[in-house]
Amino acid sequence: QGEELEKAGVQSIADLLEFVSQADVRQRGMFGVQADISIRGSSFDHVMVLVNGINLSDAQTGHAALDVPIDPENIERAEVFDGSAARTLGAGAFTGAVNMVTRR
Repeated sequence: QGEELEKAGVQSIADLLEFVSQADVRQRGMFGVQADISIRGSSFDHVMVLVNGINLSDAQTGHAALDVPIDPENIERAEVFDGSAARTLGAGAFTGAVNMVTRR
C-alpha cells in the first residue's frame, strides 16, 4: 500500500490511479486537471472518485477533477469498490468507486 506507492514514484493522483487494477484512467489535461476513470468498461460518470470519503467528481459533468492539493506521498491506500456502490455512496457510483485514504 503506502510503501508500494513510494516505490512506484507517482507524481499525481491520476498517476496513482493507474496502479488500480480495475480502473482505466484517461487524462485530458496536465496534472490530472480533468481525468476520466472507468471501472470494468463503464463510462466516466458511473465511477465516483473520493478522497477520505469526499466526492471529487464534478456535479455538472461527472468528470473527476484530480488536481487536488494532496501530495501522492501522503496517500496511504486506494480502496476500490468494484460493482455498484450507489446504494451506499450515491448516484455517481453505479459501477464502482475509488476512495483514496490519506495518512494521518
